[in-house]
Amino acid sequence: MDKAKLIFSDKSELIVSTESEFFGIRFSKNEALYGDEESTKKIQFMFPKTASVISYLDLDLHVDAGILPAMVEVLENYPYFYLKNDETLIYSSKAVVKIELID
Repeated sequence: MDKAKLIFSDKSELIVSTESEFFGIRFSKNEALYGDEESTKKIQFMFPKTASVISYLDLDLHVDAGILPAMVEVLENYPYFYLKNDETLIYSSKAVVKIELID
């Protein structure tokens, strides 16, 4: 089963497959330097984390569970994600309430 339907808390749905090109967004500690020490502390206080886009995430097929384990890995490791074919829409992984394998 190389396709899955993600059902979100607002009842919207998204069909994904092994052909889908996912990009994950993850956060890390803001360690950037911003001019002088005072500016750096101020900006790091206001923005303690920075977002990074992880390019293309591959959805491999599991022998028995299909696309499900790979999709769960994406949802667990990336709080937000988007698809290459629609870069104007970012999805929240926490909003996914159900995953259904489909043919």
